[in-house]
Amino acid sequence: MKYKINRCILFTFLVFMLCQLGQAEPMTIHYDNKIEWYTLDPITLYVNGEVLETQVMPPIQLENYVLVPAREVFTYLGAQIEWRPEEKSVYIYDETNLIILNINNKEVWVNETIKLMDMPAKLINDKVMIPLRFISEALGFKVEWFGDERNVFINSVSIEPPNNEVPPTNGEESNTEVSRPEDGDYNEEVNIPVELTENIHIDTLNNTLILDEILIDQIKINDLYTERKIVIDLQGDFSSLFNEGIWTNSLGLITGIEVSHTEGTKISITTSTICTPVTYMENNSVYIRCAKPREVFDKIIVLDPGHGGEKPGTCYEDIQEKDMTLTYGKALFDLLEQDESIKVYMTRQEDVHIDLMDRVYISNEIEPDLFISIHINSVENIPAAKGVETWYTPSNLDQRNKLFAEIVQRGLVNTFGMNNRGVKPNEFVVIKYTDAPAILIESGFLTNSEDRALMLSDTYAQQYATSIYMSILEYYSSDYHIDSE
Repeated sequence: MKYKINRCILFTFLVFMLCQLGQAEPMTIHYDNKIEWYTLDPITLYVNGEVLETQVMPPIQLENYVLVPAREVFTYLGAQIEWRPEEKSVYIYDETNLIILNINNKEVWVNETIKLMDMPAKLINDKVMIPLRFISEALGFKVEWFGDERNVFINSVSIEPPNNEVPPTNGEESNTEVSRPEDGDYNEEVNIPVELTENIHIDTLNNTLILDEILIDQIKINDLYTERKIVIDLQGDFSSLFNEGIWTNSLGLITGIEVSHTEGTKISITTSTICTPVTYMENNSVYIRCAKPREVFDKIIVLDPGHGGEKPGTCYEDIQEKDMTLTYGKALFDLLEQDESIKVYMTRQEDVHIDLMDRVYISNEIEPDLFISIHINSVENIPAAKGVETWYTPSNLDQRNKLFAEIVQRGLVNTFGMNNRGVKPNEFVVIKYTDAPAILIESGFLTNSEDRALMLSDTYAQQYATSIYMSILEYYSSDYHIDSE
């Protein structure tokens, strides 16, 4: 009882302190299987000059994008709204437009054309919340965001909002692509870096770490993307240049910097989401920019070797599924890495356990073109059961899961002559909740002597990798692949 009382007192104190800091009354928001405090100041919506007050949910700002309750706002704008929970899709239409969105899917159907949004629709507190600017502009409205006042003006194209000469702030939510600095494009007049020590700086606006008085060939970078960490090894003792210590931040992609000299000099960058390092020299300094993978790579694949750690999967004597899937995953990873046009990631590269939803989070942060989960089948007391099968999660609006599953299944059957168990729908967690087209391959039955002998043969892993690699190339050449550009 004492513990519960103390917890209540602490909760009350936190709420009181937040209010005292001048922030809006905090509320909890539940989305993407997590619960967060939301304490940003309220956003006011103006439609053709009149304030629109929503009742079911207030407008909120998520990752610099304004989301609004779908039905209240877009019905007010003259559109019809239809929510289809079985599809997790929203239909928005008027006399001239049809827009279809899926929850947590950045691809949106706009008048028979698939387009990409920077922020997908979300279920927040069980309410359908829609990115305001993208959908409003698709319906023919003009949207202006004034960050300092936290006002959004939605107007018919012929109507200008008041104070139009005021430029939007850097936090403006927008569905247009944000320009990123290329090599040598660092502007000191706009982007003033925060100095950590004499020779290390961070440009928070461009998510860039700047190291003075070293050369680019003196560093080695290890991208620990599943840990949301980038480690810079300076290949020696540079303690005379860089002071040991820790720096933390709550804004931008870079959330922490740690400098240590335990085994040579290492500088670790912690990021809020999975990033990839972009490194270049400028003005005798090394720049390491933390960029989202989709900003850097045109083609991205995520491989998911099933099970791992204390979750071995199916077993036969001393043979464990987790080892086989990792072997096949690494073979495919190595093959894809040889293709310079494709960037490949893995949810695990060693014998560790990764929760199912963590695999989903890894993939969704990377934003790949394809997600491939590798597994081995088994069935008790039916040793005759054999063959390969590929699973996908069906969608009425997106057939790419099934298309890619069919390509991979056909390739594996043709490569190995195995029993064709077909392409099948299912809602396995790792393929149901990933935003990218996703499949799960059951490569064969460990409990069948023929399949087992094949899968454990010396040539199987490389042939398996080659077959799936060729399937990936076939998918990219198909009309179903959507170029993010």
